[in-house]
Amino acid sequence: MEEALASNCGYDVSEAPAWVDGLKQIRDAKYPEKHSDLDGWTEKKFPRLGVWEPDPPLASPELEETKSAEQKFMRLRDEWKAHRGHHSDTVTLVMHPAYQSIIGMGSAAIPFLLRELAIHPDRWYWALRAITEADPVPEEARGNSRAMAQAWLEWGKERGYQW
Repeated sequence: MEEALASNCGYDVSEAPAWVDGLKQIRDAKYPEKHSDLDGWTEKKFPRLGVWEPDPPLASPELEETKSAEQKFMRLRDEWKAHRGHHSDTVTLVMHPAYQSIIGMGSAAIPFLLRELAIHPDRWYWALRAITEADPVPEEARGNSRAMAQAWLEWGKERGYQW
């Protein structure tokens, strides 16, 4: 390893042992599980200088869960919008299987529902009420889609949701 680092920089190992040892110590402290060989490491930006970094992880489990939930939500949202037709009856709309599946996603759907309300208010209030068991919409705002959306968005911000 020392020879590879030093030769990439144009140094003889005997000329720069402190430099090489310093790099090894930094690397070993930051990435203890990768110090024995270079499997899983990639030479970055300055190959002649021997700058090595670990390959980035493919994805964290949390990120994968969020991406998976978002993909599921978008698929169900698109299915609901495509099949709902021109119904104006809220009960008919929210009883659609795709809408019910969104409710079934539970709290994982909340940021996506809030994002939908922020972009284009639609009938997501029923789902939010079912999932959160909250109702931040004041009586005087009922029937006013923009005011209802605003009430839910404020509710979400107060609770730290990001969308």
